[in-house]
Amino acid sequence: MALDIDKRLDSLEDSYRVLEDGTTKFHSYSDLDKVVTSIFDEIRAMRRRTEATLRVLKTIEDRVNLYIEQQKRIK
Repeated sequence: MALDIDKRLDSLEDSYRVLEDGTTKFHSYSDLDKVVTSIFDEIRAMRRRTEATLRVLKTIEDRVNLYIEQQKRIK
């Protein structure tokens, strides 16, 4: 995941150059837009994966807690 973002950021950096006077000139706004869009798409995908992982962890936690309660009742 991080490597994908690093590659996209490198691509973004390559998409523009800073002129000597400090202004920024983009080689292609369309290319830049594609890179920025893909970065945000990757961030959204990472968020979805994180949310899915958290749901799985919550389910595991609930099952462990249920098991602990059952074991307490057995004793």
